[in-house]
Amino acid sequence: MFYGWILLPALCLVYGLAIGPAFYGFGVALPSTAEMLDLSRTEASATFSLLVLLLGLTAPLVAILMRRVGTRLTMTIGAVLLVAGAVLVAVGDSFITYLLGAGVLMGFGLGALTVLPGTSLINVWFVRRRALAMGLFLTAGGLGGFAAAAVIAPLIVSAGPRSAWWLIAGTSLAAGVIAFVFVRESPAAMGQLPDGASASASASADGQAAAAKPSRVYHSTVDWPVAKALRSPVFWMIVAGYTIFGLGLQLANSQIVAHLTGIGVVATLAASALGTMALVSALSRLVGGLLGDLIEPRFLLAAGLAGQVVGMLLLTTATSPLQIYSAVILFGGGYGIAYLSVPPLVANYFGAGSYPALFGIAMPVGTVIGAGGPILAGIVYDATSSYTTVFIGFAIAAAVIAVIAPFLRP
Repeated sequence: MFYGWILLPALCLVYGLAIGPAFYGFGVALPSTAEMLDLSRTEASATFSLLVLLLGLTAPLVAILMRRVGTRLTMTIGAVLLVAGAVLVAVGDSFITYLLGAGVLMGFGLGALTVLPGTSLINVWFVRRRALAMGLFLTAGGLGGFAAAAVIAPLIVSAGPRSAWWLIAGTSLAAGVIAFVFVRESPAAMGQLPDGASASASASADGQAAAAKPSRVYHSTVDWPVAKALRSPVFWMIVAGYTIFGLGLQLANSQIVAHLTGIGVVATLAASALGTMALVSALSRLVGGLLGDLIEPRFLLAAGLAGQVVGMLLLTTATSPLQIYSAVILFGGGYGIAYLSVPPLVANYFGAGSYPALFGIAMPVGTVIGAGGPILAGIVYDATSSYTTVFIGFAIAAAVIAVIAPFLRP
């Protein structure tokens, strides 16, 4: 049996158990934790921003660690840091312990346990079914977040905010154990080939492919030297797409509720719209995965960005439930499909072996710019009493990349 089909569910569990409670659940626990520790909202929110920044900025270090000690041990280290951070918040009683635990330790721990190592393993183990595997993996993270929010909110009501951090510690420990037990570095380490092909079948397939029409999805047969890839305009356009759709998500997550309530929409509808966006985003990653092995991921990137553009423009004028839900479904679906497209794009164009280093460069760029989006939105709102300028500015930038994306070729 091909071990990739055992590894993939394990990675989905790791991602869902780790990113769901520790990232999405963080936001649910933030207000009550701030009250418990007598923190200002600025202090509490700054700690979450630090987690987000470290999740992206530590990617180059995580890539180096994966190369030096292996992906399995890197993920185990990440789980240990994540557990330690959550426990520190659960037992701590000051801003310093909160900042160190939830911001520093959990930020680096999430980076070492989740996105970069998980997507790197999928790129190594899968080629023909790479997008499908990636879609399942990324969907697990979104569903984990949806479940975590549903569990943590009533848990805090019944047992207090510290219980949420103990839950995060427990799920992070479970994720680390699963990673340690099931992760294997590559098919070659187990005497297998990507996708479970046999050596004879692979050779036969290669011979048939040479005589048949080319695959609809390009896969590089070599790993590009990182320095050469960094000189490629195509790589930087992919990074631009990754940065733009991530910026849109940060804007939506941080400002949609404020925007809608500010124009008179009831708070319950605004919150429901945000939850709907998150759920649609998760499910659309699976749809993108089903399509990404049949359609060039560059077209998915373009389609996803287009969905974000239309959704964001609709949000600038939406007031009725139908308009609001239409906007967030288009935006969330667009984000999920665009998000799914980038890891396969990088691996398909520049080689799975070069993926960790290259994606480790893309993540900090997207993280820093994405983190600046909510700050810019706040500044613009304070000056104009409206988010419209920011929303339209994002839509224009995303539309430009959406037009260019279909023409990206290695």
